[in-house]
Amino acid sequence: MFEQLIVAFQFSAAQATFAASSSMLASWAASESASTVQAQFELMLATVAGFLDPDVRAIAWKVDHWTLIWLAYVALPACFVWTSVRSICYGSHRLAFASAVLSLPPFWYAIYVSGRLIHIDSVSFSADLLMARIGVLGVTVVATLSGFGAVNFPFQSMHSFLRPVTQQQVADVEQRLLRTMRLISARKRQELTLKQEESRLSGEEPLSIVGRVAQLVQRPLLSLEALGLNVRGGSSATRKQLITEIQALEAFSRELFVELDELIQARLCELKARTVLGRAMNVLGRCCSAICVYKILMSSINLLLRRGSAQAEDPATRLLTILLLNLRVPVDVSYWAPMLSLIFVGYLAFANTRQFIQRLLAIFRMVSTSVTSNSLALLLSEVMAMYFAACVILTLRFVPKSSRADLLMMVGEVDLSYVHLHFDYVFLLSSLCSLAVFGLSYWLKGPAADSPHAD
Repeated sequence: MFEQLIVAFQFSAAQATFAASSSMLASWAASESASTVQAQFELMLATVAGFLDPDVRAIAWKVDHWTLIWLAYVALPACFVWTSVRSICYGSHRLAFASAVLSLPPFWYAIYVSGRLIHIDSVSFSADLLMARIGVLGVTVVATLSGFGAVNFPFQSMHSFLRPVTQQQVADVEQRLLRTMRLISARKRQELTLKQEESRLSGEEPLSIVGRVAQLVQRPLLSLEALGLNVRGGSSATRKQLITEIQALEAFSRELFVELDELIQARLCELKARTVLGRAMNVLGRCCSAICVYKILMSSINLLLRRGSAQAEDPATRLLTILLLNLRVPVDVSYWAPMLSLIFVGYLAFANTRQFIQRLLAIFRMVSTSVTSNSLALLLSEVMAMYFAACVILTLRFVPKSSRADLLMMVGEVDLSYVHLHFDYVFLLSSLCSLAVFGLSYWLKGPAADSPHAD
């Protein structure tokens, strides 16, 4: 019951979207993959804390392994292809089944090839190697998000420090948004007037016998009727142009609304930063920014020297050890420093998971339709299964050395050094790309930000 509550809390946003789906398949797949990986995290904590019998933990670990393997290798990709083909081909069961069966071997081969990134060349079908291969793709996802976050957090901190948002900037954007909305209303009124005029000119009343005789008498007025047709044609072209302008203005108004929301949020953060709690959070934010920069530098050094950091002591554990020793806290530092580091990393993983789900759901809402909702939900479940499988592997670094051997026996013969080298490579590449994008956006928005009254 406790496990179900944790999963429900972590995936509350995702479940809200899945509940709108017409099929229960996506909800079942998401809950099963989340529950399985959550159980693995609980087994990891039980191993570190010494709970349960080792044989019981090993059996439960294998059951979770094979359940997640079945979901990640067979159930989720097959259901994704099945749902997508049925949506495209209007419910063809035979074609959907054939496509699902034929798509699995190429997917398995792609996963097998990805295992070579961490030097897994064996064709063994053991649970640990199958999990390691599916975890490589998850490591790529985690490293990409981590690289983006390592640049985004310091950049946002420096940007708010170098270029604070003023109340005048917020008011200027509000006025631009109001002027745009008034312009949209005026264009819509013009379009509605032209539409009513077209309807009046094109309306034809049923003619009686007397009316038909009168129509024959009115032959000389054909030139005036032709002139009326030309007026109607010009009105139709003008209305189409107005519709195009309205669509462009509405898109521009949405961008202005997003910009206004970002400015208001930044302004609120700056006002909160002036309080005592805000100043303390600023100090913590600068420390986190320094850690992000340190991580980028260490990833570069690890790639240059080709050294994996799996067996080394992580910076969080080292920092906690120094603090506990200097503060003379009467605790077992060798035990509690890794444990507190693991709890801290778990909190960061939880926070990143929420942000990860929110970003995926934002993309989900933009491209989702009544046809693609189930397919996108299943794809999200597959990505989350890979994501959590990678988190299990990467979290082993923060486990105390006394318990790491027991966990490695359950995880299997996976060279964590190559896993962390692959993580550092993707992390550094994502950081550099994010830095280039943020720098370019900062350079392009620089002149506009310097002139707050510019429209």
